[in-house]
Amino acid sequence: MPTTADTSDSLNTPNNNTHTISNGNAADTAADGLSLADRKRAAGLANMRDILFEKYEHIHQLLSEHHANEANAKYEIGVHVADVLENANPYGSGAIAKLAEALGPDPTVLRDYARVAQKWSREQFNSLMERRDKRRMPVSFSHLIEISRVADAVERQSWINNVCDEGWSVRQLRHAMVEEANQPVVDEQPTEQEADDNVETDVTVQTDTPATVNRSIMRMRSEIGLIPSMLPAWQERVFVPLGDNPAQFGATALEELEQTRGACEQTLHALQGLIQQIDDALLAGRAALVTADHAKVEDGGDTDGE
Repeated sequence: MPTTADTSDSLNTPNNNTHTISNGNAADTAADGLSLADRKRAAGLANMRDILFEKYEHIHQLLSEHHANEANAKYEIGVHVADVLENANPYGSGAIAKLAEALGPDPTVLRDYARVAQKWSREQFNSLMERRDKRRMPVSFSHLIEISRVADAVERQSWINNVCDEGWSVRQLRHAMVEEANQPVVDEQPTEQEADDNVETDVTVQTDTPATVNRSIMRMRSEIGLIPSMLPAWQERVFVPLGDNPAQFGATALEELEQTRGACEQTLHALQGLIQQIDDALLAGRAALVTADHAKVEDGGDTDGE
């Protein structure tokens, strides 16, 4: 798991495998002499657990300060959030949602930062930040957010190499990843004997093999993942300009917002149905696995009894 260079403020949690958290400047929040309880009241977070509030202070400091390297700040936030995710008990239920509500970012953004910190150690992250693409542009944190969705470390490295070699933007990377997930699986070429026997020699697309189903699931996950990844851009391009007075942009803008809200409701309804289908499939699949395991045990018992 990722660690920071500064280990002066290690969290005292039951899990010995927690991230080591850098103290940074977050400790300065207590420099005015206020007690923890007073600081919680001042922040309007009196009911937040002490240990979670300390996390809030660290992350709030990182969000508030001007950092020369924004990617490093995001990584540091990711380390803190990953610690909360990996050690849920001390922080209480719904800790990420509470942090997001108090800090401002969407919970998905915090989880994205955490996933990056979980996938690359600090040493690896620092090394990635030194890489440049063919245009001499660095690999961005947004690139890493997209690539962190890939479970396999070798495959992640391959995507990073592609970004550097091809000079891909985040949008181009996302498109390539979706295209990759959508590639069909084909049968192997027939043997000479099969050809001699007039077996169909055309390469055919399999539609119901485990490989194609798994690819379809990966594609579904990748495409669904595009929605939260686009939220920050929507926020910047739409809601920042609208500000507190959307009416200044006229009735058309308000009408478009109303239609967009309707589209969001339809999408939410569709996603709720999809979640139900996923839950049903998981329930049926897990039940089938349990039944299969029981059958194996029974078969083993019969064999031993002979």
